[in-house]
Amino acid sequence: MQNNDGGKVRITLSTEDILNHPIAAAEDGRSSFYRFIAEDIMKKDWDDIEIVDCRKINVSPDIQKAWYERAAEVGINRGDFSVFLTMQGPKAPEDLPPRTVELQEGWCSMKPLAKEAPEQSETKKTKQPDHGHGR
Repeated sequence: MQNNDGGKVRITLSTEDILNHPIAAAEDGRSSFYRFIAEDIMKKDWDDIEIVDCRKINVSPDIQKAWYERAAEVGINRGDFSVFLTMQGPKAPEDLPPRTVELQEGWCSMKPLAKEAPEQSETKKTKQPDHGHGR
């Protein structure tokens, strides 16, 4: 992994990683690309991620080409897949080196803390006066 100026991280994937982690989860059970990047590369808990911002993720053109080939193998229409990538996929700038993923700052947003402190939970359980609002 390389850190670049401007809060960007560049990752070089192996050919095996590219083939085993398509952009969307495949019927054969292979992980989705986003989950692979989050969990295996960036060491984040997938369940703690609220959103992945595909506008802040770039992949090299060879990765995108491999995804198109995989989509064709499983019978996905090229036009439909292009629309999917346009709406939900990372962009593929020509200047990225082969097998490269570039994550810009803010590529994912984490969920707010799910658990409250015990003392806050107890306070909320105390019955509050109605004040005429009829709840």
